[in-house]
Amino acid sequence: MDQQSDRTPDWLNEAEVVGQGEDAAVKRQRRAASSREKRNNFLRRHAGKISIGVAIAALAGYGTWAVNDTLQNHERFTLAEVTLLGTEHVAQSEIQEKFSSDRGGSVFRIPMEERRQEIEQITWVKSASIGRFFPNRIKVYVEERVPVAFSVSGDGIDLVDEDGVLLGYPPEAKFDLPVVRGLSEKDSAEDRQAKMKLFMAVSREIASGDENWSKVVSEVDLTDPRDARIVVADNAGAVRLHLGNEGFLNRYKTYMEHIGEWRKKFSNIQSVDLRYSGQVVLNADPAAPKAADRKNNSGTGNVTATLATPQAKQQR
Repeated sequence: MDQQSDRTPDWLNEAEVVGQGEDAAVKRQRRAASSREKRNNFLRRHAGKISIGVAIAALAGYGTWAVNDTLQNHERFTLAEVTLLGTEHVAQSEIQEKFSSDRGGSVFRIPMEERRQEIEQITWVKSASIGRFFPNRIKVYVEERVPVAFSVSGDGIDLVDEDGVLLGYPPEAKFDLPVVRGLSEKDSAEDRQAKMKLFMAVSREIASGDENWSKVVSEVDLTDPRDARIVVADNAGAVRLHLGNEGFLNRYKTYMEHIGEWRKKFSNIQSVDLRYSGQVVLNADPAAPKAADRKNNSGTGNVTATLATPQAKQQR
C-alpha cells in the first residue's frame, strides 16, 4: 500500500504538463505585449521628429519639382541670345540654325550635348563647347579647322586641313598656301587623312632644313601615298621630285646641292627620282622632249638616266 501511495497518479502528471504549457503561452503573450509597449513608447517619444522628417522630405521633393518647373517654364529663362566665339570662316548662320527649334523655350530645355555634336558636323568646325549663362543666354565656343594647303582636283579648288577635310573656299578669304594634288571628294575620309599625314610630314621635315621651302615648292602630289612628289621651281624651270615616304629632307637637299651639275650634263631635266640609295634617276616620268633637245640630239629629253651621287650615299 505504501508503495502505491508514493506513486504519482497519471491524472496529476497530465495536469502538471498542461499547467506548464499554459505558463509558456502566457510568457509569450507577455513578451509580445512588452514589445508592443516598447514600440508604442518609442513612437510616442519620437513622433515629432518623424513627422518633421517626413515633412522635410516632402518639402524637398516639392521644392525640386518647383525649381525645375520654374527653370523650364518661366519666361525669364526664355532663350534670348546665342553668342558665337572663335568663328572666322565658318558661317555663323549655320551655327545659329542649330538652335532654331530652341527659340521661344527655356535655355534649360536645350539639349546641350546634342547641340554640340550638331555644331561639330559643320565642315569648318573642328570642335565646339556650349555654356548656359544666367538667365537666358547661350555661348558657343568654336575651334575652327586650319587650312594648310589648296587642294586642286577635277572637283575644283578647295582648302584642306591637316586631317584631310575639304573646306571649300570662302569667297572673301585670302590664303598663301602650297598646292596639293591627289585628293578627291570621292576618297574616303581615312584615305584623305592618310595622304595629308604624308603632306604634313614632308612639309615639316623640309621646313626644318629650309624655312623658305614653300617659296620654292609649288605643289605636292599625294596621288600615291607611298611616294610624295613635289614640284620645285626656279629660274631654269620646274622639276618634279620623287621623295618616297621617308627621308624627305635629305633627298630634297641632294637635289638642291646637285641640280646645277646635273643640268650641265642634261639640258632638259623634268623629273628626278631620289628614292634609290646612292643614285638618282633623271627624267623617269614620260614627257615630250623639248625642241632644243631634239635638235642637239642630246639623248636626255625623255630617256631615263642614272647618275651616281656619292654625296647622296653619305647623306643616306
